[in-house]
Amino acid sequence: MNILILLGIFFCSILNLPQLRYNHAQISAKILLFLSGVKVESIQKYKKLNPTNAYYLGNFLGIEILPALISVINEPTSLILRWFNFYTPIFGWAFTLLKFIPFSGNFSKFQRILNARLIYEGYSVINFPAGYSILHRDDSSELFKPVVFHSLKEKVKVIPFAVVENEIRNSLWFRSRYTISFLEEETFDPMYSKKKQIHKIEKEIRTELLNLNEGV
Repeated sequence: MNILILLGIFFCSILNLPQLRYNHAQISAKILLFLSGVKVESIQKYKKLNPTNAYYLGNFLGIEILPALISVINEPTSLILRWFNFYTPIFGWAFTLLKFIPFSGNFSKFQRILNARLIYEGYSVINFPAGYSILHRDDSSELFKPVVFHSLKEKVKVIPFAVVENEIRNSLWFRSRYTISFLEEETFDPMYSKKKQIHKIEKEIRTELLNLNEGV
């Protein structure tokens, strides 16, 4: 199955069909989630006025959140992955063809690629401003880093998201459910404080996490 999906991604790359290529990635993500016993629920609290790309910023909740996000974001989207993932057989080739972004110690190169994907190539990008730190309900410290905006020199549409995981009981196959809540889109403006803008987004996400955990 993975070979067939990779071939589909390869031919879509040759024919320059980014949306169809991404659709193959979504199929792969949904298969992976099903085999892992994970369900995904998407809540959209914003109205997308047009199908333009966006910068998705949210909380990290484990490696399975990556295919979960790909499965529910429908426009061509780049994930940010550690550089060594691009050297794994089959998957690494697919990551390259899908225009995913390798993250390494060469931060300036990483910033150039991220900026190119968002501004010039029209891809959406998913990033976790707290890195791999997990936000906790009783943690009031500011974990989101303004560095996620440092490479951006133009205005960019930002869509914050909040993710929670709940155990599924009494199921023969599924063990957990990811609930992903996409909040109202806003605009990052490089003319204003990056720190203030990212901390505003973090506050919104923390509030939504609290609401999701309390069933609001």
